[in-house]
Amino acid sequence: GRNTVLEKERRDYFYRFSIGSFFAMNVMLFTFAIYAGYFHGMDGRLKSFFEYLSWALATPVMFYSGYPFIVNSYKSVKNGVLNMDVLVFLGSFSAYAYSVWAVFSDLEVYFDTTCMIITLILLGRFIEIGAKLRHSGAVSRLLSYQPQTVRHLADFCMEKYENGLEAVLVPLKLVKPGDYLEVLP
Repeated sequence: GRNTVLEKERRDYFYRFSIGSFFAMNVMLFTFAIYAGYFHGMDGRLKSFFEYLSWALATPVMFYSGYPFIVNSYKSVKNGVLNMDVLVFLGSFSAYAYSVWAVFSDLEVYFDTTCMIITLILLGRFIEIGAKLRHSGAVSRLLSYQPQTVRHLADFCMEKYENGLEAVLVPLKLVKPGDYLEVLP
């Protein structure tokens, strides 16, 4: 049912988040080294090595962890509707594409931005689906409390009501809009 689909989606987000966060943490370490070297002087070859390494580590985050955003963005644009996935994709891919260009142009790279956008949004989606799973369980429990029969008032009119009216138990399926039902305190 619906819960199985949500559980599968939650598991998928968990795997994508786990891989994304692993690579993102490593990219952040190398980015920190690049920025520290910027202020204290760093050999150009070492800086290039850290940039290429960051590129290599950010690529699985962009294309594996970010895959749901890529696919949903494509579907969204194809249908002529822009949603949050388009924003996530544009932000992360812009930082990624610019950083790839920056590696060859000796400019600052922002692979860390790519990784953090995708990883944090995946974390949010993972938490959101967990909440949906918990709440859908509560809703199904509430629906299980729904009565199977109701007290139906046949041929309701005020004159009969003043003299007393009998309600008949009928299955809930037989109730139509406009029917009068007796609700007990």
